[in-house]
Formats: sequence, C-alpha cells, structure tokens
Amino acid sequence: MKKCGICKRIKDYVDFYRNASRKDGFANKCKDCSESIKRDRKGIKKREPSKYPSGIDGVKMRSRALQLKRAYGITLDEYDTMILSQNGVCSICGKEETVVMRGARQSLSVDHCHSTNRIRGLLCSKCNRGLGAFGDDIDIMVSAISYLKQCG
Repeated sequence: MKKCGICKRIKDYVDFYRNASRKDGFANKCKDCSESIKRDRKGIKKREPSKYPSGIDGVKMRSRALQLKRAYGITLDEYDTMILSQNGVCSICGKEETVVMRGARQSLSVDHCHSTNRIRGLLCSKCNRGLGAFGDDIDIMVSAISYLKQCG
C-alpha cells in the first residue's frame, strides 16, 4: 500500500504508475490524480464518447481539437466558424490550401500575433510561411512590395 502525494489516500500499488527513478519503483501520485493533472494542463475535460465519430476520423478530430485548444485556446467549433466566415479560403491570397501531406489536404493555419496571441485569421501554408519569413515586420514587407513593383 502507498499514500498518494496529491489526494492523500492510501491505495494499492496497482493504482500507481511505475517510476524506476523512485526509491520504491512507483510514482508519488496515483493514476487518478496523474490523469486529472494531465487533463487540467491541457485545459480539457473528459469528452463524451459521442462527440467525435469512432475510428480514425474521430481520432484525427480529437487530436486536432486538442492541438487547437493547447496552441490557440480555441475549440474545433470556433475553428470551423472561422473557416465558414472566410469561405474556406486564405485571408491573404483568397485561395484554398494546396499543400497535401500523407494523402490529405492540410487545414488552413491559425495565424496569430506573437506578441498579443490574438488570432488574426486563417492562412494557407504559403502565406503563413511568408509572414513568418518576414517576421511579421510590416516595414520589411512594404520594402518587399516596393522591390517587386520596381522589377515588375
């Protein structure tokens, strides 16, 4: 028997994950508390099984939902609303995403201000990389536009 360092309950060793670096070979918090902490860190709660379809599509949707929540603080529904408001195209070039990875077309990227974390819109991979290459620096982008006009 072992006492959980979080909930302070005494539980059987099977209720603890193994941890070779600990003296007794088990983690200092029980599995229930460990999972609860993981969910809290991700900012999510347990989902109802019916929210996402079963199979590989459901796994992909859950994965995308977690990534959006962690990285940008938005839900999959909020992302879908943004897609609809942009008619499914990039905010800059007005084109659909063209990059295909593992046989599937990529989703539009969530563009955000790196200093305020405010979401600006959804961009195709090319426009997103372009902004990143210019470091979101408006002066450099204006200079690039001038350069292109003189060569044009």
